Amino acid sequence: GNSVAVRVLDTEESAAVSHRAGVCRLAAIVLGSEVRSMLDHLPGIDDVRLRAAARPNTESLMDDFVLMTIDRAMNTADHDVRDANAFDAAVNSANAALWSTAHETIVLVRSILETEAEVIAAFDAFSKPVWIDLIALIRADFDRLLEPGFLRTVPPTWLPHLPRFLQGFERRLSKLPGGGHRRDERNREQFEPYWTRWVTAQREHDAVGLQDPALTAYRWMLEEYRLSLFAQELGTSMPISPRRLDEQWRQIRHRSLVGG
Repeated sequence: GNSVAVRVLDTEESAAVSHRAGVCRLAAIVLGSEVRSMLDHLPGIDDVRLRAAARPNTESLMDDFVLMTIDRAMNTADHDVRDANAFDAAVNSANAALWSTAHETIVLVRSILETEAEVIAAFDAFSKPVWIDLIALIRADFDRLLEPGFLRTVPPTWLPHLPRFLQGFERRLSKLPGGGHRRDERNREQFEPYWTRWVTAQREHDAVGLQDPALTAYRWMLEEYRLSLFAQELGTSMPISPRRLDEQWRQIRHRSLVGG
């Protein structure tokens, strides 16, 4: 978009997230010519645009790519942008690092979209009616990883892990024939209670505009746990177990809101 708006938000955390996004969008407007050149000439951008065309809301994904690149190039975590001078300094940082950051970012986004396409092909192979219900359950989990806006909503520290998480679904599918669906069901029964309590907590946090890093960490630890159950041969980025999930759960803020 070519505009920004001012909104009053309920919590300091929500305001900080919105402020950071607004700074990036305003920087994208200021750097308009550089951004347009990047979208026209960046190696790999045409492939990403082609793959994005197969997803809902192509333009939104490309817009998120631009904002993600600017956010990384600007390094907003190091800039408390509260006045014109601070904004100018942040924009100068973004401009200086824009192309190098864009090259790194496009490699990651391309890897995510390529892996997505490979896993979708694996899903399509399960076309017999006997698989319909089970595949629908697994596909719903897969789709949640790459919901519209994922470049904006997945924490930057977790985005590089998305290809591995996506590959986990391909490995999981490959194990279903020959009775593997029974083990898959047992693994789902282990996983679901941890997932359900995150869904409930996230919904309640969202209702009051609470951004809790501990809950965010728990959500992405769940993906590591899912991998350890269904595709452990891919490895995890951290030691993960029900005990570690429970330890993380106890760190979540506002327990009166999220339950025990």
